[in-house]
Amino acid sequence: MPSQGRSGSQGGSYEILSPLKEKLEELARSNSELEMFASAASHDLQEPLRKIIAFGNLLEKHLGAGLDPTAKHFLHRIRSSAGRMSELIQSLLKLSQVTRDRRALIPADLNQALMEALDDLQAPLAEAKGSVIRETPLPVLEAHPAQMRQLFANLIANALKFARPEEPAMIRISWSAPEVGFAEITVTDNGIGIEEKNLERIFHPFVRLHGGDRYPGHGIGLALCRRIALRHGGWISAQSRPGHGSIFRVTLPMRRSA
Repeated sequence: MPSQGRSGSQGGSYEILSPLKEKLEELARSNSELEMFASAASHDLQEPLRKIIAFGNLLEKHLGAGLDPTAKHFLHRIRSSAGRMSELIQSLLKLSQVTRDRRALIPADLNQALMEALDDLQAPLAEAKGSVIRETPLPVLEAHPAQMRQLFANLIANALKFARPEEPAMIRISWSAPEVGFAEITVTDNGIGIEEKNLERIFHPFVRLHGGDRYPGHGIGLALCRRIALRHGGWISAQSRPGHGSIFRVTLPMRRSA
């Protein structure tokens, strides 16, 4: 009888796990199809937008002085909207490409990734009179180097965007080992801060806590950071208070097998 109980228990376990496995496989297929659709749709949608912008430019050049102020305003609105839509599609494409990238992870020097990100951000750093301080040399871990560069670039760009107007942006980057086999990268800024209730929402795609006039963007940058962290078997979180800056912590395994 006891052996039959164990057998029945195992059978019940199989009955539970089998549908769960099927659901997980179905979810994986659905995600893969969604990513492929996003990629294809992004490419297909870009072409008509490029034509709208190009023909708008040609129309303005062709009519020249014949355009009255109202017509010029309408034309500007058309091209501006098409440009914003194009940027949004590019952001969506980047978001889908993170998980679709199946290249093997290799030893990546995060110091090099940070320097390349800073090189990309020379203009916005100079405009904001911002500075980035690497408080400790960063580790080498198994990662996708280009995505590590993108991770740093997005976190620094986010800090620059939400800097307080009364003082230059100051961004500090360091790392520690919270447990064996893992690295925690910390990015600290002195910006406007975030309300506690929004600390999780900021990592969701298209979430914007402020108006687009003062803080432009599509709400993709931090969502992309989370996708990159998850792609590497890690996680990202934020700690902040309004008016007291923000701390972003990215936890990554030193080796993917961890």
